[in-house]
Amino acid sequence: MSLAILLAVIGAALTLLPLALGMPAPRGDSARRAGLVVAVATGVVAATTWSGSGGVVVAAIAAVAALLLHTLGATSRDARLWLGLAAVAVVVVVIGMVTGRGDVAFVASLVALALRVGVAPLHAGVFAIAERQPALLIELFGSALGAVVLHLRLIDGASVLARDVAVPVVVIGAAATLLGALLALAKTTLRGLWAASVGMHAGMLLAAVGAAGRGHDVAAVLVVVTLALGMAGFGFVVAALEARVGRVTLTGPGGRVRAFPTLTAAFAFFAAAGVGLPGTAGFIADDLLLHALWEEGPVAAAIVVVASATLAISLLRGYGAVFLGPPGPRTVARDLDGRERLVVAALVLALVVIGVLPMIVVGPASALSD
Repeated sequence: MSLAILLAVIGAALTLLPLALGMPAPRGDSARRAGLVVAVATGVVAATTWSGSGGVVVAAIAAVAALLLHTLGATSRDARLWLGLAAVAVVVVVIGMVTGRGDVAFVASLVALALRVGVAPLHAGVFAIAERQPALLIELFGSALGAVVLHLRLIDGASVLARDVAVPVVVIGAAATLLGALLALAKTTLRGLWAASVGMHAGMLLAAVGAAGRGHDVAAVLVVVTLALGMAGFGFVVAALEARVGRVTLTGPGGRVRAFPTLTAAFAFFAAAGVGLPGTAGFIADDLLLHALWEEGPVAAAIVVVASATLAISLLRGYGAVFLGPPGPRTVARDLDGRERLVVAALVLALVVIGVLPMIVVGPASALSD
């Protein structure tokens, strides 16, 4: 399977995944979501298979279209502002590439990526979306795949900065990773814990993209695939739980494992996959990333290890607070229904298959740097 087809399928699936939550949708949302699927698929295919300025223009237009469609689905002013800024940054990417200013396009692409996935200190938009519209953030994961491939395949090579600033970008990404993990320690709500986890993985992605400036493209592809699948699964489980019991705090009643055994197991899996559970895509992504960081900046590698351990502690604490301990008020809500189980099973299968057979992604991704 080619990288273009694989990423297009993942991106389109994540764009449609929020439908499985059964959340009320505003009028016209079906048309918006259909447009998103087309934009995501077009962006991934163009970024992966086309060469030169034509590929950049088509992929970037698709990225701007996706961001604008995300903005239409946003309900908060903060979300619209940050997504709009990301769209402006992608427009600057096109201008830079068309006018031969590769360095300008490179910097603008990094800014757009940071705004889209929530790299600190540009994380306010993603955190606001996570708090108010988890379904929208899951959509964003799907459209981030094409943006990363666009950067790796068509923008890195057009900029002399990509190699020169690789180490500083790696260090900034590692620092953002640690900040996200520390924020997770301070969160008192389950949705806040998810947002901080996303921020931690966003920092890892920026570090991986920085290392790609010196040839570590495969690590960056695995990291963004793991972020998209793992954090989407995590967010889906959080949203499913809160649809049953309302907003969940880490200081309130726990003991939900008896009421929701399947949901509890899904939470544990996605949380563990996000911190490198062996046998999942998260383990392969972390391994490739740490090898890349060790070559380009051992200090950054050490920081990411500490951040991963810190996030693992926060997730274990959250798991205990939400699902273990004395049960709270009795709930009459059912465990995951058939449609939700199907979504969880598909995401689990994807993470495990990539973890056990990493060449499915590693092989095609290796061609990006050829």
